[in-house]
Amino acid sequence: MSTAMSYGIKDFKSRNSGFTLVEAMVVVAVLAIVAMIGLPAMRAFIANSRLVTQTNEVLAAVQVARSEATRLNASVTFCRAAGATATTCAGGNGTNDWEHWIVLAQGRVLKRGVVTGDRVNLRASGTLTNNQIVYGADSLARTTGGALVTAALRVCSSDNALSSNHRLISLQAGGRAYVFGGVATADCDSSFT
Repeated sequence: MSTAMSYGIKDFKSRNSGFTLVEAMVVVAVLAIVAMIGLPAMRAFIANSRLVTQTNEVLAAVQVARSEATRLNASVTFCRAAGATATTCAGGNGTNDWEHWIVLAQGRVLKRGVVTGDRVNLRASGTLTNNQIVYGADSLARTTGGALVTAALRVCSSDNALSSNHRLISLQAGGRAYVFGGVATADCDSSFT
């Protein structure tokens, strides 16, 4: 009985001792095909996620500026900043990228942010003066000159994996901000209106 058992174990071990070279090559070939199919889609997914994240962060800052203006019954400014620790607006026009931004109320910074990634940029439309949006206590968005804002902020990705590489944050005269997806590819380095 023990002899029969030992022959069965030896037979089992010899039949299941590992993969053959052909089997390993087939598995590697299948993995390579799956990677070739999935890699471009994964790259586009990651680039789109970065774009959406940056857009949502900027939109949230604009909404904070609007709500704080109402809460404080004072002007609150959302603007481009010169650096990560800046406490004043940097100004400029629609040709300036916003690497840093801040929300200012009564001389203090309420919120600050940075546009991260080497392929994503933020830019204001040329109709926005001094790269500033000033919300009053009435929650209306105005330029530094007092005119109602009907402008936009554009978050743009230069990653060529995306077919629609930008999102617009449209600022309506009533003060609300809406996000619109771009329907085509934009030149991230150009000004827009």
